[in-house]
Amino acid sequence: MSEPQPILSPRIRALQAQLDAGNAPLDAFWREVAGSGTPLFEPLPAEDPLARSHVLLTFLYRAADAGHVVVISDLGQLAQPDTMLMSRLPGSDLWHKSYRVRRDACGSYYFAPDVPLELPSPEQLAARLRQLRADPLNPDTIVQPIRKLGAEFRRSVFYGPDAPTARDWVRRPDVPAGETSEHAFCSSILGNQRAIWTYTPPGYTRDGDPYGLLVLFDGHDYVTQIPTPSILDNLIAAGRIPPLVAVLVDNAEGVRDRELTCAAPLLRFMARELVPWVRARYHVSLDPAQAVIGGASYGGLAAAWCALHLPYLFGNVLAQSGAFWWRPGSRWEESETDPEEFGWLTRQYVAAPLLPLRFYLEIGLREGSASVGMHRHLRDVLRARGYPVHYVEFYGGHDYACWRMTFGAALTALVGTE
Repeated sequence: MSEPQPILSPRIRALQAQLDAGNAPLDAFWREVAGSGTPLFEPLPAEDPLARSHVLLTFLYRAADAGHVVVISDLGQLAQPDTMLMSRLPGSDLWHKSYRVRRDACGSYYFAPDVPLELPSPEQLAARLRQLRADPLNPDTIVQPIRKLGAEFRRSVFYGPDAPTARDWVRRPDVPAGETSEHAFCSSILGNQRAIWTYTPPGYTRDGDPYGLLVLFDGHDYVTQIPTPSILDNLIAAGRIPPLVAVLVDNAEGVRDRELTCAAPLLRFMARELVPWVRARYHVSLDPAQAVIGGASYGGLAAAWCALHLPYLFGNVLAQSGAFWWRPGSRWEESETDPEEFGWLTRQYVAAPLLPLRFYLEIGLREGSASVGMHRHLRDVLRARGYPVHYVEFYGGHDYACWRMTFGAALTALVGTE
């Protein structure tokens, strides 16, 4: 284990000076940060060349008996424990870790006191997860379900001072709520059963003009980690989007990697089972220009795949950090070492005729150079073909905390009223 790193945070340096002088201000300091919340954001020194664009982000944790504490986020690297190890303030039980980040940074994190620094085996994973701790001074958390283990834990969330301020996901008591229902959906095409959530907006009626349609993959995550019904309520109430019907499609057990990776059965499922089921039960438009298909990671890949082959059903693609590195038989690790051979779906769009589709694409700049490069390449290819593309890069990782932040703006970019 490495030696303690220099204290970067001015507030922690001041606290250390008080402790060295024989004062005991730690409890008072802890009460102060409890009132303002953690993590800390502080300006960089004026002479720092990054002072205008970056801030100092400092995580804090108290643990008297811990031999070491790790803060796990995409700011560090699991393969390099020193990038995540916190330093203990001498003479105290306070642990700290600072990073220089862009002012619009976003992400999630949790603490792990005395967690072994090597990566866990599958057998050790459940025990390792029980060692993770959310930040007790940060009320903003996101639920992380671990369905294979039948468990869940909470990750704390941070947003930098210049991150988007519209908290579209926050439930507002003065905003009318739509109705959300859960259904068990059996597919004869896929040979399995999954949960599906449907959302109808406040005042939904079968009379009048039909509603637009939003279909999202990884439905459970778009209910728990991204509270889609609350976001839709807020956007509709603010007049940013028209009222629409949403269908959040979950995954059957153990098939996500197979079904969402450009699989032909998924296309038949969408065209012959899911969309007819929705149209038979809900007053939705038949116009593909009013239909959005979307998702994150593999879900974003699947959305672009479905739109390519089902443009008569979906005219809008919402892809949050889509797994566009994927190719048949591929693994993510190979995309970092051999990126030229990836981007299989991008090549399918090159070969296909121009379709009546619009795209929202986003990628986190901390997701790796290969992912960012593939998204930029897909953006350029689509625009060169003549597709309208709304493209966003955020300063975050492959993280629902970031996708939660951008989801409202993503939907507004595709079907917004302005």
